[in-house]
Amino acid sequence: VVCTVGSGLRSYSRRPKRVSAGKLPQRSSWWALSLSLNAVNLSESARGKMAPTQLAQMYVTAATALRCVLGHHLSCLPGYLLGCAEGVANQTETKQIPDCLRWLFTPLGRQFFLSCDWSVKSDSGDEVYTSERDAADPIAQLHRCFCRKLLERAVHTLIQPQSDSDGGKNSCGDFSNALEFLELLNSCTEDSPSPPPPFPTPPSHTTVSVRDPVSRWWALVLRAAVLWLQGDDATVRALLAEAERMPRALHILDHRLPKAVLLLSKVVQMSLSPLKGEAVVSCLSHCDRASSYLRSSVSVPLSQSGNLLNKGVELLVCDLLLTLRTSLWQRGGGSNGEPGPAPGSQLAGFQRDLSVLRKLTQCYRQAQHKVFLHETTVRLMAGASPTRTHQLLEHNLRRRTHSPYSAEGECVVGERERAHVILLACRHLPMPLLTPPGHRARLLAEAKRTLERVGDRRSLQDCQQILLRLSGGTTIAAS
Repeated sequence: VVCTVGSGLRSYSRRPKRVSAGKLPQRSSWWALSLSLNAVNLSESARGKMAPTQLAQMYVTAATALRCVLGHHLSCLPGYLLGCAEGVANQTETKQIPDCLRWLFTPLGRQFFLSCDWSVKSDSGDEVYTSERDAADPIAQLHRCFCRKLLERAVHTLIQPQSDSDGGKNSCGDFSNALEFLELLNSCTEDSPSPPPPFPTPPSHTTVSVRDPVSRWWALVLRAAVLWLQGDDATVRALLAEAERMPRALHILDHRLPKAVLLLSKVVQMSLSPLKGEAVVSCLSHCDRASSYLRSSVSVPLSQSGNLLNKGVELLVCDLLLTLRTSLWQRGGGSNGEPGPAPGSQLAGFQRDLSVLRKLTQCYRQAQHKVFLHETTVRLMAGASPTRTHQLLEHNLRRRTHSPYSAEGECVVGERERAHVILLACRHLPMPLLTPPGHRARLLAEAKRTLERVGDRRSLQDCQQILLRLSGGTTIAAS
């Protein structure tokens, strides 16, 4: 009798999952909710006949169905069911919450479940950023949405740094916040080590893996990008060497954006070594190929590309491409050690990427400050009139000279780009333009404080070298 009851409950418990995931047609969300609550009632009536893990999953399935019906209203009700699920999951013999539920009981996972918009119906647009899940399992689909949300939060933090007191509670600002999201993503897509059971596990008790090679690959390349900006070259080399092994699912998908990221990773790897002659040409060739893939991806309308995450990654890739092109130009100094006007092909590649950046800021208008930085760079690369360039810089920098920080002392949006513009001006503009005496030193001191605050150690090293060489020459060459 016990076996019959347990088998019947397990069979019945699968139906709410399939209904919630949209795998049983012509059924409303209310019917799914009714079925889920009935499954919970039967399970509670048959105490001891079901494993705590299974009962916890049924509570979560019921909470999911309730959340789909209520939307953002009365969140306390699905929250109560989540609490029941966590309490039951903690009653397992090992006192270890299953991996498929562990993420849901974290503060950020609970907030995501109760406050964010998500769908448990599988979407082909998710394949670029997350691995496939069981389409009939709403808990697995929830986990996929959560992984996607963490990637979105990390990318959003990098392209639109927050400026209020909640934006960052430490000295590294947007960088450390992004790393925290990526670390959480890695932790919730890793199976917990467990000793092999002494007896064969019944099919009904098979554990569900939470590994997600695709989202972990994205977390890897994003972490490498952050650490590259922070100047941690040794770690970046190791991460990018691992990133070269792109997941097979992305190779099969044949999407343009991962290809652009893979080529960009190779450029970053090459830039970490001394570059001369053919090495510079090879770097620029990789930049052009990555740019071509990026333009193809950007040409897909937002309604077809799926979501703002796609456009956010495109913007981040474009910004990094322009930053790398700037670095390659500055490192190719002339006979006096100063970079002259860029060759036509190099300038044309920079202008193409700048056009893409302008298009992408239509989705992320707060990232407009990045356009100003790269517009300044392209004028310097083209050898445009220094006087006119200086006038444009003064006009834009003067607007925020008196309030570079918020009331709480945190860097406001665009301050890192402002510091980069100051470095460009002090490095490439003739000395007579940077008047009155001491003006350049004050600007560099401001840039140094900003770069220290946001954790941009790579640019900070350049700033410190310029300060050391402040007394010599009419123009400071690239370090």
